[in-house]
Amino acid sequence: MRAAALTGVLGTASVSAVASAATGAGSGSMEIARPAGLGPRAMIDSRFPLSYEDTVPNGVATLTRFFKALQQRDMKALAQTLHFPFGTYEGIDAVVVQTPEELFAKTPPSLNMTDNPERYTNQDGYMKRGSYDLFLGIEVLNWDPVSCCMAMTYDRYDTNGKRLLRCEGVYTATNNDGRWGLELMSTIFTPDDMIGVVYADAVESAKKSRRLHTLAGSYEKADVDIDRASYQPIGTKLSLSPGGQGVSWNSGPRGQIMDVYRIKGVKSRLRISNEPYRNSVGADYRDLFKMTGVGNWGFLVANPDLRAVHHTVDKVHLWSGAARFTTAGEFISLDTDVEIITFRKNVWGNAGTLAYTTVHDRANNVGAR
Repeated sequence: MRAAALTGVLGTASVSAVASAATGAGSGSMEIARPAGLGPRAMIDSRFPLSYEDTVPNGVATLTRFFKALQQRDMKALAQTLHFPFGTYEGIDAVVVQTPEELFAKTPPSLNMTDNPERYTNQDGYMKRGSYDLFLGIEVLNWDPVSCCMAMTYDRYDTNGKRLLRCEGVYTATNNDGRWGLELMSTIFTPDDMIGVVYADAVESAKKSRRLHTLAGSYEKADVDIDRASYQPIGTKLSLSPGGQGVSWNSGPRGQIMDVYRIKGVKSRLRISNEPYRNSVGADYRDLFKMTGVGNWGFLVANPDLRAVHHTVDKVHLWSGAARFTTAGEFISLDTDVEIITFRKNVWGNAGTLAYTTVHDRANNVGAR
């Protein structure tokens, strides 16, 4: 948003005042105690209330405040619902906003409140003068002790009550240093006449991408070529890591799961990468599960309930994940995630991850050997 437009939104409030107000909004717990019954080398799963009891209500409340600010065209209030640096997928491009000042100076299109939008300029956006938004609902997709990933849909109407657009988005709220805020999001805006159009090739390509990644790690020596094909080779990749580093499947078997879900002192969980590809899981990954007492690792399969939460011709919000089994077919664990799958230069691949959580870990049942 240009400086001239900013005055109308903020009035006399300064940018520094927005940043100051944001630091105290939506406070949360600063420490998470190890729950009773957690296996010594297990991951926190959904049997433990701390994975959802506070995070789901706080996540939904944060997203609700965000939408209210957007609906009321209040950029100051909107900034107070975000963590900085803040990540957003604008179309298929990952955008990182480092500060409130940057948000006001060059607002991403999905948040821009200009009423005279022009594509590929600082006035890029989706607003029409006098338009208003209708809230259509929130769905909780993933949760863990420090984050909540949700889908939200709203419609935008002109002054005559004619629908202009539908916005379908995925948003992750995190508890950083005791404060809840949105840290990563992706949206799909669809003109009214195109709402409901199904791009079957986009949906299947997104699911295939997740299946390829899982398949690549199923061989004795991880198939790098297959795994490389599951990732988007172009563009910045954004993801959220619960502890700012590592994920639950990497820390749980080592007995370090509580380190993943730190709150105090954590300023950001956003990870930014410009690497075209990251290595697949291999023997070291499989050996982790021997440490948990569930038996020898045997099978890794993509979540059979893969679902395109939203999609358009070149982007899919994919709810996915993977299940693990021993060689004998016994269940080990189930993780779910929310991925951004994009299409660039004739390639479909993973361009980012908004959430990665453990739903069920049998290491909490059997203990460590």
